[in-house]
Amino acid sequence: MSNKLNKKGISDVIAVTILLAMTITSLFLFGYFILDLSKETAQLAPAVSCFEMNSKIESVCYDEEKTELKIKLKRGLSDEGINSFMFSVESAGKSDSYYCGEKCGQGSCEIPGKGETKTLYLILETFPEKIHLIANENCNLGEKEIKAC
Repeated sequence: MSNKLNKKGISDVIAVTILLAMTITSLFLFGYFILDLSKETAQLAPAVSCFEMNSKIESVCYDEEKTELKIKLKRGLSDEGINSFMFSVESAGKSDSYYCGEKCGQGSCEIPGKGETKTLYLILETFPEKIHLIANENCNLGEKEIKAC
């Protein structure tokens, strides 16, 4: 009589084991799905590096009467992901930065759309020597000497 198994106790152990196996399997599948989804999302992101950007300063000149720097900026057709341009202007041994895009507020300086050319104006007190064009604060797209208009 003492050899009889407690069937009720065995069914509890089986239920816990099945529940544990289902939990581990669902966590594994959920983790696999999330990792696979993150790989697909990374592939959809624009992959334009600084070397592939074609935006440039077509011309730049300084009007001494108006004390303004006239910058003709052309944005490349394939330049995805540019949300700001920074102009680093060198004059008399010092450098000042001017932003165009997200950092400068609404309407004050909009960057050109893909393939567009836009003329931008900066008010400067002294005649500058050089200007550097930087996209998204980390892509140096070149420099130009500044001449009189």
